[in-house]
Amino acid sequence: RGDEEERRLAYVAITRAKDELYISHAKSRMLYGRTGANPASRFLGEIPESLLDKPKVQQTAQGGFGYGGNAAYRRPESARQIAATDRITVGRAAAPRPAIERFAAGDRVRHMAFGEGTILTVTKIAADTLYEIAFDTKGTKKLMATYAKLKKI
Repeated sequence: RGDEEERRLAYVAITRAKDELYISHAKSRMLYGRTGANPASRFLGEIPESLLDKPKVQQTAQGGFGYGGNAAYRRPESARQIAATDRITVGRAAAPRPAIERFAAGDRVRHMAFGEGTILTVTKIAADTLYEIAFDTKGTKKLMATYAKLKKI
């Protein structure tokens, strides 16, 4: 259950971006006076390659708070490559996801908070589906199938 909540929080954070989203992370961070590894979110690997614009990244020399000498650059890597090296390996299989009703563009649906609407677009994203829905009274919303709890009407 904890993984699903983390995935939901990552989704909420990502979908709040209006036009562009820049994702980065620090290799390490200080917490309670100790410096420790800070891996990238394991959910970054679920973002489809087609949605990514991967600029070259650089890493500066070790040091903290402006100390550490000249910048020492390593071979440029893409953000995807860096995220792949930071993934966490979990020793158990992921829990099976419950069956989710699938919809097509043009289908009429009902949502608990947004009411009735018409599905405009359907986009497959990793193991999930993104629906763009024009709700009758709440405007257009983009919702992930896993969390939307839509009912066909």
